[in-house]
Amino acid sequence: MNAKWIVVSVVAIAAVVFLATRERRNETIERIADAAHALNGTSKDTPPKVVAEQQRKERIRQSTTWTPENQVQHPVEYCQAQIEEVSRLSKAHDALLHQLLTAKSSLGRTIEDSSAQVVVLEKFLVEAKAAYRKAEASNSWPMTLNGFTLSREKAQERIVEAANKLPSLRQHTENATSNLTRIEKKIDAAHAEQRKLVALRERLEATITDIKTRKILDGQKGISDTLNAINDTLNALVPNGDVPSIGELTSPDAKTEKEKTFAAIMAE
Repeated sequence: MNAKWIVVSVVAIAAVVFLATRERRNETIERIADAAHALNGTSKDTPPKVVAEQQRKERIRQSTTWTPENQVQHPVEYCQAQIEEVSRLSKAHDALLHQLLTAKSSLGRTIEDSSAQVVVLEKFLVEAKAAYRKAEASNSWPMTLNGFTLSREKAQERIVEAANKLPSLRQHTENATSNLTRIEKKIDAAHAEQRKLVALRERLEATITDIKTRKILDGQKGISDTLNAINDTLNALVPNGDVPSIGELTSPDAKTEKEKTFAAIMAE
């Protein structure tokens, strides 16, 4: 079919459609549409590609996920699936709790070590300053401290070194102690979440028994409300896996540091 003939045909069809009555025009348009479908190998009842694709996706969603419709139509199976999800979440919470307990143990050692160092340095400063003053007063250099002999210059260096190290060591101990309280709160919260998961599992098992024995006497809405409440509880129990590192746990809290800085400025 040459291009000239196609142009003449299109013009002729347009003229017929334009000059005919509304009824004739509609009939002509339908015949043209049928002819187009025949040429494309489709039916006029075939939905557009975009609609067909959406229908395909919806069929996949309904067959592979627990949609609200599937939950209501198969409540027992859904509750059984959620029991498996509860088991998965319980394992995740166990892993999180293990991390938190490990962090708590590490913090405890950090506090113990830094506190011991603070005690040692404080004792050293008291003894070193006393020995220095005694040697200075009697001009009996070098001085003796804990079995070591120190010149005036070396004694000054060691006293300054200890005095400079002590504040940061005290701050490190204070930060670790403060953050130990934070980690203990997280541990308490993790234990609480575990108890909630145990209760939810029992609730799901009771729901399955209830559905089987009562044959869904409350109707679809009653089942929907029950399942929605279970879903809300499950979503709230997803564990937060962000466990701070030991460095973060022993570092100063930003808000606390800001308040201390402000207080120091105001005290000047």
